[in-house]
This record gives sequence, structure tokens and C-alpha cells, in this order.
Amino acid sequence: LGSVPLIELKPQHLQHLFADKRASGLSNRTVQLINVVLHKALKNAVKLGLLSRNVTEAVDAPKIQRREMHTMSETDIHIFLEMARSTEYYALFYTLLFTGMRRAEALALRWQDVDLLLCQISINRSMQYLQNGPIEDRIVFKQPKTVKSRRMISLSPSTVAVLQEHHEAQNKLRQLIGLPPISDADLVFCHYNGSP
Repeated sequence: LGSVPLIELKPQHLQHLFADKRASGLSNRTVQLINVVLHKALKNAVKLGLLSRNVTEAVDAPKIQRREMHTMSETDIHIFLEMARSTEYYALFYTLLFTGMRRAEALALRWQDVDLLLCQISINRSMQYLQNGPIEDRIVFKQPKTVKSRRMISLSPSTVAVLQEHHEAQNKLRQLIGLPPISDADLVFCHYNGSP
């Protein structure tokens, strides 16, 4: 496109561009986003009188190919949890599997967000890891991007039992190393010293 004057731009130029981008390894979604940006830019050019028509309207945007989601079977979940049982991540994996919450949401959970009596978890923030800056400032907690992301999740009785065991194990470990008992503001899933 760079060598074609704007006034001479034709639909086949865009079709060649999209084909070249797909051949270079870009996904259909990325090529579709290129089309969206071009459409907006050419629409503005038409509005300013630089073009008489928007040629992106004569080109079919690439279709997004939806990948089939592969989920774990009941047997897979059982095997996975048996393998995870001996790790420090068992409660985290169990909670993720049986609530459907995102990893960033689970890692941001505080004990005040977990109600083991009413069997529910309140999702009101998520953890993000920043690539730049001092190491101690790379983990930040943010509110969810959308109102729908702030929600209550019901817990199964087995998840409540796993979280109760996790809470007790955390308290015992903290006591062994001389740290104060868990407070409501402490993270549910964290290192032994309470850090993310």
C-alpha cells in the first residue's frame, strides 16, 4: 500500500495486503484489525474530501476462525487434582477449576473477599504484573475493567472445605515462622510470608 497513491487505491490492493499479512503469519483477527484501522482512516479521508469513496467497503474482511475450546473431562480433573494435591498450589487450582474465575482474580483475592459461611467469593479486583519499573512495584492490584467483572461467585461445599484447610495451613505456617495470624486484608493465595 505504501507505494500506491491514496487516490489510486483499489479493493484488490487491500485484498493483496490482507493475503500478504496472512501469509506472513498474522492471525485473521490481526488482519481484521488492520482492516478496521484502514476503514476508519479512509472514512475520514472521504469526509475531508480527499477520496470519493472508501474502498474498504468493497473488500470482505477476513473471518475470525473460532478455535474449538478444549475442556477437561471429569477424569482429567480428578487426575490433575491428585497430582496437584501434594503441591502448595492445590487450593488455588481447586478454586480456579470449581469457580471459573480468572487467574488474576484469584491471585488478588483477600480473605475479606471470601465468605466461608455464606459460601461465596466477591470478585472486586485483579492482580497485574508490570514488565517495567522496580521489582517491588511490578505487582499491582486494579479494579475490574467492566461492571460485569465485579461479581459474587458461589462456592461448592468441597471448595469451602479446601479453602478452610488452606486457611488453617497458612495460619500454622505463619505461626511456625513467627508471623502474626492471617488478617482479612491478607491474600488468600500467596507466598509463605504473605507477599503476592
